[in-house]
Amino acid sequence: MEDVENNENLEGSIEDFETLNHREIPENVDWFLVEGILDFAELDTNIPITININGMVVSGVSISAREYLEGMRGVMRSMFGEKNEKIVDMVIDGSLEVYPTRDELLRKGHISRGYLHLKDAQYFSGGQPIPTEGGVLWRGKLASIDGFSWGQFKTGK
Repeated sequence: MEDVENNENLEGSIEDFETLNHREIPENVDWFLVEGILDFAELDTNIPITININGMVVSGVSISAREYLEGMRGVMRSMFGEKNEKIVDMVIDGSLEVYPTRDELLRKGHISRGYLHLKDAQYFSGGQPIPTEGGVLWRGKLASIDGFSWGQFKTGK
């Protein structure tokens, strides 16, 4: 597991986190996952995390929904080519409107859409990562996560 003890990317103030913590969390969602991981991610603080979801292990680095969507812009542009760039931008720009910026979050409080986003994500089966080289962007329902631990699972290479 990657060491998360000295994450120097923790930029939020106590007031920032208090603003986000005044909301109801659905009963089927782990409150600590939301307040301990998701809130940090939405404030642009990335934390390595390993989760169990429907019997599968997924490991990566938490990111905000907006960072996920910007990453998907690049993925979709490379998949669909230059001739479809305007359509990709229209889809991503429209999706970005749903997710508040960091400043909007701090003014209005947290608006959870019910998803966790990861970068450099890998699935693990039998201790082996899938994909074997690098990682991918990943999005999963908070309500489907069975458990998690801080730190990113990596094989010894």
